Amino acid sequence: MNMVAHNGVRFEVVMVLTKYCNDEVLHRKETVTYRYKHRSSAVRKLRKIAEELKNDPHRVIEVKGNPYKIKTSVELRHMQ
Repeated sequence: MNMVAHNGVRFEVVMVLTKYCNDEVLHRKETVTYRYKHRSSAVRKLRKIAEELKNDPHRVIEVKGNPYKIKTSVELRHMQ
């Protein structure tokens, strides 16, 4: 997917919900997007969110005996 930078925005920090069935990706949904002009600002936000997710007990939602699970993650993207 080609992304084009608008208004000087060069980096995006994106929170993603991914639904798995037996470790196979069924669906991905981008829930929150933060846009930054500078990489350092984007990396700071990425680290902050990653730390929050690391400490969140609901980062991975699984039900015993159910093959489905939902995982929250964060990504850093560079726009051209």
